[in-house]
Amino acid sequence: TQAEAVDCVHYYHIGLAEHDLVFAEGAPAESLFPNDDASEFGMGAAFAARAGADLPQAMCLPLRHCGQEVEAARQAIIRRAPGLLLGYVDEIAVEDRGEGRVAIIGGWAQNQADWQAELPPVLEIYAHGRKLGETVPNMLRHDLCHLYEHGSRHSYPTSGRHAFRCEISVAPDVRAQDIIVRGLNGQELCLSHDAAAALVAPVQDLRLSA
Repeated sequence: TQAEAVDCVHYYHIGLAEHDLVFAEGAPAESLFPNDDASEFGMGAAFAARAGADLPQAMCLPLRHCGQEVEAARQAIIRRAPGLLLGYVDEIAVEDRGEGRVAIIGGWAQNQADWQAELPPVLEIYAHGRKLGETVPNMLRHDLCHLYEHGSRHSYPTSGRHAFRCEISVAPDVRAQDIIVRGLNGQELCLSHDAAAALVAPVQDLRLSA
């Protein structure tokens, strides 16, 4: 989790005789490797003074900054991570038209993977377990320009092109309540408060009239 605003953050590093992997509350993490990056935390010199000549000289695994192995690992994380999308479904309705029934779906979604905020994620639309179609959030919405791109020690405002609105033909048995929108990783976009209220309102009105 990357916190947007905190008063203070404490980093705890474990320096070993050899660079290795440790488990921090069940999550695999690497031990301190005193390279140039370590000095940015203000501990590289202290660790070097304590370790003396016993500083680890090699990493436990080869360091990869780019290439097929890095890209394959990144894609594997995207596929299995449950929370890499930020966004909501703000509009969902089904209308009867002369040519048949049409679903109108709108909202926004931002890719939360590092350095992928401006890469529109593919969204799949389902009803009753059947895929109805796909859409891509690439429309400009000015209220989304405050979103940030993560991936380094800095964050940058995004372009705001994270909105989507589409119309898809649906079968006669499909209702607005049956439609879900989800990413390729299986994460389902939640309904916004207004969208959820709009879906419940017709049911409440029917009960009151009865």
